[in-house]
Amino acid sequence: MTRFRQKYSTPPFPMSKICRSLLAACVAAAGAPVVVQAQETEQVIEEVVVRGARASLRNAQEIKRDADTFVDAISALDIGALPDRSVLEAMQRIPGVSIERVASGWPDYFSVEGRGVAIRGMSATRSEFNGRDAFHASGRGLSFGDVAPELLAGVNIYKNQTADMIEGGIGGTVSLITRKPFDQEGQMISFNAGGRWGDLNMDWTPETSGLYSNRWETSSGEFGLLIQAQTSEREAISNAVHINPYVPYGAWALAGAESFSGGQVMVPSGANFTQKEDENTTDGGVISFQWRDIDNKYLLTAEYIRSASTYNFWQNWLRYDGGTSISSRNTRAYGDTQFQFDDNGVFQSGLLAHANWGWRANGMIGPGATEPNTRYVNPYIPRPWYYGDVGGMSQFGHDFTTQTERNETSRKLDDISLNFVWTPNDSWTVEFDYQNIDATQKQDINLMSATVPAMQLLNVSGNKPSLELISPWNGERDNNPAAYNNGVNRAGWTGDPLGDSNYFQDPTSYSMDSAWDIFGRDQGDSDAFRVDADYAVNDSSWITNIKFGARRGEREQLLRDAPVRWGAISPNWAAGALYMDHVADQGAAYNMFEATSWSNFHRGGVLDIAGGNQLLGFSRDYVQRMLDGAICSGDPAFVQTSPAGTWDGGNRCREGVDSRYGMFYEDGISSTVETNTAAYVRLDWELDNLPRRVAGNFGLRYVELDRKATGFVRSPGLDQFWAGTNYMLPAGQTAPLTGPGVLAYAQGQVDAGNYAQLDDFYNSDDSLWARQAFWYLNDADRAFATESSMAQSASSKYTDWLPSLNVKVELSDRLLGRFAVSKAMAQPTMSRIQNKIGTSAELDVVQGIPADPTNAARWETAPQSASVIRWEGVGGNPFLEPMESVQWDASLEWYFADASSLTGGVFYKDLSNFFIYGSNPQQITNGSTGQTQTVLVESQINGEEGKMYGYELAYTQFFDMLPSFWNGLGMQANYTWIEASGVPAHVDGSAMSQYAWNYAEVVNLDTVPLEGQSEHTANLVLMYQKYDWQARLAYNWRSEYLVSYRDGITNLPVWQDDSGVMDASVIWDVTDNVTLSIQANNLLDTESNLSYVLDNGGTRAGKSWFIAERSAIASVRLRF
Repeated sequence: MTRFRQKYSTPPFPMSKICRSLLAACVAAAGAPVVVQAQETEQVIEEVVVRGARASLRNAQEIKRDADTFVDAISALDIGALPDRSVLEAMQRIPGVSIERVASGWPDYFSVEGRGVAIRGMSATRSEFNGRDAFHASGRGLSFGDVAPELLAGVNIYKNQTADMIEGGIGGTVSLITRKPFDQEGQMISFNAGGRWGDLNMDWTPETSGLYSNRWETSSGEFGLLIQAQTSEREAISNAVHINPYVPYGAWALAGAESFSGGQVMVPSGANFTQKEDENTTDGGVISFQWRDIDNKYLLTAEYIRSASTYNFWQNWLRYDGGTSISSRNTRAYGDTQFQFDDNGVFQSGLLAHANWGWRANGMIGPGATEPNTRYVNPYIPRPWYYGDVGGMSQFGHDFTTQTERNETSRKLDDISLNFVWTPNDSWTVEFDYQNIDATQKQDINLMSATVPAMQLLNVSGNKPSLELISPWNGERDNNPAAYNNGVNRAGWTGDPLGDSNYFQDPTSYSMDSAWDIFGRDQGDSDAFRVDADYAVNDSSWITNIKFGARRGEREQLLRDAPVRWGAISPNWAAGALYMDHVADQGAAYNMFEATSWSNFHRGGVLDIAGGNQLLGFSRDYVQRMLDGAICSGDPAFVQTSPAGTWDGGNRCREGVDSRYGMFYEDGISSTVETNTAAYVRLDWELDNLPRRVAGNFGLRYVELDRKATGFVRSPGLDQFWAGTNYMLPAGQTAPLTGPGVLAYAQGQVDAGNYAQLDDFYNSDDSLWARQAFWYLNDADRAFATESSMAQSASSKYTDWLPSLNVKVELSDRLLGRFAVSKAMAQPTMSRIQNKIGTSAELDVVQGIPADPTNAARWETAPQSASVIRWEGVGGNPFLEPMESVQWDASLEWYFADASSLTGGVFYKDLSNFFIYGSNPQQITNGSTGQTQTVLVESQINGEEGKMYGYELAYTQFFDMLPSFWNGLGMQANYTWIEASGVPAHVDGSAMSQYAWNYAEVVNLDTVPLEGQSEHTANLVLMYQKYDWQARLAYNWRSEYLVSYRDGITNLPVWQDDSGVMDASVIWDVTDNVTLSIQANNLLDTESNLSYVLDNGGTRAGKSWFIAERSAIASVRLRF
């Protein structure tokens, strides 16, 4: 008889038109019965080469089906065809995989392209290049968004493990597979060029890549060389509205809150808004060399991988600057207006004004000015105290800052590997492998602020907020010029025909507030060597292979951080405040200020700024020069500061001052060295004497981790000796001070005629020492509280045995079942184990010394006594042990047709040593004085046990049974459900103590789930592939999830609402050598909305509304 045999493969060369025209018929024939004829011959009638989505899905399914454990895969063609901009976003199509776009600790920051990946709700994942380590300089894993998809042959996501896999992934292991020259036949040349366009940015940015691969047969064996390079630029714009923290108010004090009589309501101080412009680049390359001898006994692979990226952005803010504590509850409805509340007493709408109980100093100008010493008299306008009241309370606008922020982050990874495989005979295979990684990261941030008072007409009752920014004068200055102009005609005041309507475009409205910067330089180096052996057992009834090996890796991580260097430029709360017009000549000469347009903010309809939707602030050019260190204190361009100003230039101005540490201080540098030693044995087995084939593997891996962390601990600086001689004790005064003793000294100064009255003494700058709690502490506490740093070193060791069992049962030719159980572990991130602690003190200061005994109503705030309630610290934990999990998986996989499957699985993780935040007492010594105190240090610690479980469903099919044209249709769909229990966010089940005073009720963290875990995630992809065309429409959805259990500002849990994103792509093979493609992203213009949890009752209030631009990527690919 004659057998007809067909082959399917991914093409090294372009597919012929004949092959493409036979595609549908050949695929249908694959599932048809074999025709048996009389002649016993074998004939290959055609090699059908399939490309595109069908080939990608088939390759991925073959990897999954043949795998030794639970694996999902993406092929290189699939990455090229998905409507995604990066490997990270392509991974979200895999069941159980989700990505995050909002920073956990600081959820005010949004990334258009995604930040991190979670597998089955766990961020504790491992990243690899070709089965080896891959990490960026400041973390444990790789930033997948930094890796260009063009560099990869595929991505394998392991959801369980075998004994020969490197440990480290509890959520899963993501292995990025690069191309090798022996992966394809003969020569391959490819070039790709394209560009990205965004509907907010309205500009094109380029991306290009190229590949050359070839193989040569010689008398010395076969040689192969692959060279690949890629570069891209991506610019993207995102906008956000952020509602300021909701603070509890007594209902009696607010107009509109009468129905909550006797209770309280929650009111924000205003809204912040941001415009963020990302400027990202990726540059990467692979050089791979392979050699194989003629007898196929030796295979050598040498490879160099370079991945470099920059993540830069500009961000303009308008941000509330009035404080977030209960003591800052100074918001009232303007005039006789009222606030609106929902049934829970949460603010919905109203005109927000600042209520003032007395004089404040904004408006004061510096000495030598040509106008009177006050810019204007107290601007607070008498308004009702509460609804129905008459007079009593003055109102103006809250202080807001216009901020210009520049953030520059660059990462580089150089990966060199050498692999040698020796196959001496049919039974043995021995593999030697070496890898070296050199990773660096650089981060520079500079932010400069100007202050402008404003009122806000805010409405948060709809799907998104609406906001009108209103002049705090609200016409009062125009209507009463003589009362407020202080006898001086000024632009924007009575001399400006536009008057108050031009307030936000007028430099006289803005004082120069502050500036800060921060710098980081991180480096990670790693060397790893491993040996693996595989013995094929030929005389066993059930053992097929015995594998064993060992690995040793050493990694050194160097983290260098310059502290946040903040300084006031000209604070409006202090005498001598400088406004933009006071430095008009300097500002014009050095391009110091500029106007920022907010006209198309959030695509319109959200923000309205009186006078033309513009705000003034420091210019981007000036902020960039400050960041680069081109402007330092003493330069003519350095911004003029007021008498209360402390800004003296950024950290960059220190660079090079210290020949050893540069801009960094010694105590800002920490080093961690880890040595990882592991060995394993694995037995592969197969039972072929059963009705159905049963195969699998079981093994045991031994892991030994040695860690040495060096760094510094800093004692709290309560002494303030750096502030000058006025903080030092005068002659005759010794510590510890007492309130009566200082009062007696003050009376003596008055009696001597140095001061007219006691009040003058206590308010004098010469008596700053009398108001410092430090001098009232006992001797031991003062000795510890002097600021100093002391080097410290910590060593730890961890060992563990990691067993694993994987079973695969072929229930039929197309149906198989899997089962796996293993013990896994994951190490903490490098920043969590650095040996670095900063300390502070919680003081009990008793006040009540009368400054003027003749007036009992006047009380001085100078201390009567002071003591330390407790010493607190925040830092890393070098003794933090790995998280552990016993992982169970079971699944059924039905491969019912070509490139088609239906799979379902369940999983269960028994977690222990979970990473949670908590406090532990440590004995810390002041390096200068030798004084030791017990400090309650807040850090990540190993917590209790928890459980995580769920199930995954996935379906893929091409509908070959449909009539021609329609039989190119296909669909992918998957769904994942995840639940977790018993995993606390904090050891105390509550927020950190140092933030608790801000709010009346601290949310119990036992009520919140794991960060980043959505209970439901789903994907739906509609595909079409016919003739020369491919198209995809992809939708990704995830249910709400906890972004952060503790927001960096409010200390409240923050959730992201349900969200879904739709993307699309179309690909056209113009010829065998030319392909055109276009991808469209964010077709639905999806918003990412965040909300606060305000109390233990689960009351929610909107926090943030992010939008990202819709974008398109067009490209042309050439193949030869």
